[in-house]
Amino acid sequence: MFSLQEKIITTVESYICPACANSVNSATYFYRESLQTEESHILRCPNCTLMFARPVLIPELEDRQMDTLDDAEMLGSQVMKTLHEQLYLKKEIRLIKEAGLAEGKLLDVGCGSGWISNVWAQSGYLVTGLEPSLARCSLAREKYGLNVINEYIENTEFDKSFDISILRHVIEHFQDPGAVLKKINGSLKDDGIVIVVVPNIDCFGRNLFGVDWEWVLPWHCNFFNKLSLETLLEKSGFEIIKTYRTASPFYHFESLARKFDSKILRGINHRFKVASMLAVAPIAMLGLVLGLGDNLTTLARVKES
Repeated sequence: MFSLQEKIITTVESYICPACANSVNSATYFYRESLQTEESHILRCPNCTLMFARPVLIPELEDRQMDTLDDAEMLGSQVMKTLHEQLYLKKEIRLIKEAGLAEGKLLDVGCGSGWISNVWAQSGYLVTGLEPSLARCSLAREKYGLNVINEYIENTEFDKSFDISILRHVIEHFQDPGAVLKKINGSLKDDGIVIVVVPNIDCFGRNLFGVDWEWVLPWHCNFFNKLSLETLLEKSGFEIIKTYRTASPFYHFESLARKFDSKILRGINHRFKVASMLAVAPIAMLGLVLGLGDNLTTLARVKES
């Protein structure tokens, strides 16, 4: 059973912050999935404010893989897909074009079923997907005709041939996100741009629900805000172009059910997931208005050497 508790402690062992390499030994939370599993501390770097879990709860690559298909395309909801495309993807494409890349080769890391990659392909970009799940990779190839490599980013090498790389809800899963971003940097041309999308740990939902917020444990081990995300990208050889927040209703209803320990709310969320998300969308939008949007999107360019 999920168990996250707030407990400010000094850990015996110091850990290196994945974003800024500062030594950290102060934990704000601890997490234990069950009495049989190891306890993990969530530390907060006093320098860049990144929160990160140690020990990492899913250290093995094969255990990190996600094969489910029902949640790979906005739970199969065309309404949700259309809203996401109109509100978020078109903005990303517009910003990339304004940055001078109206066309080019694009690497989509963790492309899932490929529906977002396909939006980019339809906008004139030559897309290569990278997806460790064979089920999702096969769907992307068969449904959208995309060129998708079935592999983990850690096991993949690319030359400097890409103009754009996208890491959408990816780097929060890595013990060493900087190593991944440096590899991406090496795959981009000298004027290449990376788009990174992560959950915002300083969002309205986390402030509202605290430990009952959906932290996506044990899958996530890094919890970013604007400062820590930009710090990581700069340390990985990028210059920040723009960071902005977006709203997402994905976790509010589930967090509400956890807050009140309600079986009824959990049942509603399980049976009517899309309707549940739409019902709490005003809360997500309120967070965005308050400057506490659920996700962060950063565009960054390869730094001149």
